[in-house]
Amino acid sequence: MYDKVDNYNELFMNLRPDYPIIWATLEILNPDKIVEYGAGSGRILPLYKQTHAKKIIGLDLEQKMVESFIQNGDDKERIVSYCQNICDITTHIKDADILIMTSSVMKHIEPNLRETAWDSISKSLGDNTIIFIDHCEYLYDQNKSTDWQSYFDTLKFWWAEEHRDNLKSFVWKKEVNHIDDILYYKNIDTNEEIIIKTYIYKIDDITDDIKKANLQYTQITNSFTYPHSKHQTNRFISLLTNNKFDKNRLLNIKNKIIGLLDIED
Repeated sequence: MYDKVDNYNELFMNLRPDYPIIWATLEILNPDKIVEYGAGSGRILPLYKQTHAKKIIGLDLEQKMVESFIQNGDDKERIVSYCQNICDITTHIKDADILIMTSSVMKHIEPNLRETAWDSISKSLGDNTIIFIDHCEYLYDQNKSTDWQSYFDTLKFWWAEEHRDNLKSFVWKKEVNHIDDILYYKNIDTNEEIIIKTYIYKIDDITDDIKKANLQYTQITNSFTYPHSKHQTNRFISLLTNNKFDKNRLLNIKNKIIGLLDIED
């Protein structure tokens, strides 16, 4: 799949339903150092570049994504990217102000490796590092297998409005079983098909795993309520820290984010 990074970017670089809540989090934290796990080609880079952060680091398992992130960052002094397995301890996040884990990145981890991954995150985390996580049990909130369907007709509201017409060239379908949650998408002009394989990861399971890793969390919201929404959305959008982090401070940060977005707690 990632050998075709240009085709991946054509569709996903303009996926922006989470932009408002990530923007609000960055606005409140005003970070000096931002790190993102599963950064890919830098879908969130336009937001990072608007901050005063002195260092922006993308971490991804795939070398081609790492190269694409750096190219899209276009600022070698400030923006770098490295190959990093989420199951390995890393020094990159130790002094980070915020670690971004968006796009349900933990769904890419095989179920038998989740405990190892969370343990590595916990051991790598700095005392003052805050994790922003956005996790959904099923890609696109679709929990059943589907036939091919139009991106434009079914999911256009998730994409930046000025780029929605590009979706007319794509169709998608899902294959869901008791473990796998697999997305297929195809360019109908070229007939090229790409597969993104993830694993079902229930919200109850991810919160249990977070606690086992000696992390605490406070949930901001369970949906993209501003400006995008979808009635069946059930997301885990939260702030995580290690247990040493002051709980009242964490709750105060959450409330400021909610206030900035004017969403219901």
